[in-house]
Amino acid sequence: SGIDGLDEGTFVVQGRPYSFLVTADNKKLWLIQGEAMDVSRGEAEIKLAIAEREEEARKAAEARTAQLAASIEGRPFRGSADAAVTIIEFSDFQCPYCTRGAATVEEILERYPNDVKFVFQHFPLGFHPWAKPAAIAANCAGLQNPDAFWTLHDAYFKDQKQLTTDNVVAKSEGYLAGSGIDMK
Repeated sequence: SGIDGLDEGTFVVQGRPYSFLVTADNKKLWLIQGEAMDVSRGEAEIKLAIAEREEEARKAAEARTAQLAASIEGRPFRGSADAAVTIIEFSDFQCPYCTRGAATVEEILERYPNDVKFVFQHFPLGFHPWAKPAAIAANCAGLQNPDAFWTLHDAYFKDQKQLTTDNVVAKSEGYLAGSGIDMK
């Protein structure tokens, strides 16, 4: 095999070839299908190993879910707070494709008002010059009042073609006029 102490071979089952490695003393055998699989263990050992891998995968998934949940804690959301499904959209207010995505999310929320929680995460792209100031304004407004965040969210996507780097702040103030938001 080129590996000291291991021999290599191939056997065919129902026309399909399987490569394997075996120790010189013939006590350990590994099937090679992408990742090597130790087939020299007994059924109980294999079931235990599978259960351990499944438990590790479950714990890793729980950790990722907890990390993601922590990242949206306190963020403005639409839908039901205790919904079975949470959609986290990473988006850019200046991106025309994100505008389409926002419309799709609105359809989902209308269709499943009690089943979905929607959270917007800012992901302003470097080549969209007013996206970052808009994200900052929306975030600041949202810290004062979640409804103000959604006012800006909706207005930015609705008026996307009219917004520029030069007018995004003034437009934001206009969108929030009468909301009681501290513009400073």
